[in-house]
Amino acid sequence: MGRRFTPDGAEVYVATREGVCVIYAAAGRVAETIRIGPSVSLVITPDGARAYVTHADGAVTAIDTRTRRPMAVAFGERPGLADERPPGSAIRPKGPVVRFAAFEVRKVRLKVSEKTYRDRFRLKGSFSLGEGSGGIDPLHEDVTVTFGGFSETIPAGSFVRFREVIAGEDGAAKGFRYKGKIGGVTRVKIHRNGKFRVRAMGLQLSGLDRHAPIPFILRIGDDLGETEVRFERKSRVLKRWRGNGGKSDAR
Repeated sequence: MGRRFTPDGAEVYVATREGVCVIYAAAGRVAETIRIGPSVSLVITPDGARAYVTHADGAVTAIDTRTRRPMAVAFGERPGLADERPPGSAIRPKGPVVRFAAFEVRKVRLKVSEKTYRDRFRLKGSFSLGEGSGGIDPLHEDVTVTFGGFSETIPAGSFVRFREVIAGEDGAAKGFRYKGKIGGVTRVKIHRNGKFRVRAMGLQLSGLDRHAPIPFILRIGDDLGETEVRFERKSRVLKRWRGNGGKSDAR
């Protein structure tokens, strides 16, 4: 079913070609459109805390109804929806892609808190464009960040240009930056030279196995890089952990 009321009847969640449209039931006014890609059906948990959305390819996205942000989910916790993805597998961006020729994560920090909506991650990395790429333009292209089961698409037009001096490098680097809200991706910087930074806060990363490789995907328009990050310590607190530095499969 592509339309569901929240248990209190205050809002309606509707599956659309763009993702999920949240409507104030009484006013009939759109509260927000959650852009997670074409959706075909959804269910809302009895407590109203989450909405589970299926896509045409069978993938499933969970939405935190409090923050209206996509979130990671544990395998088997998708009531009423079929999903054959293995535990910890990433929610993959859809559509044709040109893979980066090289893609690596050089530094990762992760905090998984015992308190709700306190999880966070941030990472740094770099990429080089693949053959057939038409270049990147976050000003006019969607940017999707995927970390394990968490995925958020930042709509085209959300980035602005920036210029800054980088220590140890000549001249000023040009690029694009995004500032979001707590409860999802809060900061992204993408440099023209291929370096990038991503930060997300206020998440609920339930089902994330910190001791197993965690898929990370960055998609800018039709350019995509994919790798895995690993952690050296078994701590729940924020540490200076490094990713595996692995390059993506440029296929």
